[in-house]
Amino acid sequence: MFGSLLKKKVFRVAALLLVLWGAPTANGVLAHVDSVAMPDPVAEMEYRILLEFQPDDHASRNKLGMVLLRLGQLDEALKEFSFVLDKEPANFDALDGAGVVLQGKGDHAAAVERLEQAAEVNPQDRQVHLHLGDSRSALLECEAADQAYRDGLALMNPEDRDGLPEKYMARLKALAEKCSPKTGK
Repeated sequence: MFGSLLKKKVFRVAALLLVLWGAPTANGVLAHVDSVAMPDPVAEMEYRILLEFQPDDHASRNKLGMVLLRLGQLDEALKEFSFVLDKEPANFDALDGAGVVLQGKGDHAAAVERLEQAAEVNPQDRQVHLHLGDSRSALLECEAADQAYRDGLALMNPEDRDGLPEKYMARLKALAEKCSPKTGK
């Protein structure tokens, strides 16, 4: 039993050292471990350890929120974004992340509120407009959803498209069907 506890303690200290001092890179410079290159559960642990020592690191807290979102831990992700927003109400990443989490929870009215705030902070972010279109569409706010989709599509660079215009053009078509004169607003 003692050996198992010691191994856990050693692993935790080693992980902490990697987080605080970084991992060696090819050019010999120490760098923070990039969560993109590791599985989400490992990234979650990395960010939690870092935040134990640097609780006001909003960038890492937002990254933890995104990891938790991808893991489906929506309530936990929302807590992380809310922590940042309590201290920095105009933090784009936290506003956008909270909006996406609220979308995932099916609270589209609250998602629209957060995503609109995010779009005010960074009107050039195409994805926030597309997410806003999704929530407005779910609420049958047809004209506003249509405009949000079109705003997002207009911000796309040709090299970034990878099928996204077709995906959102299909959503615009579905929106038009949903918003026929019988049901639309």
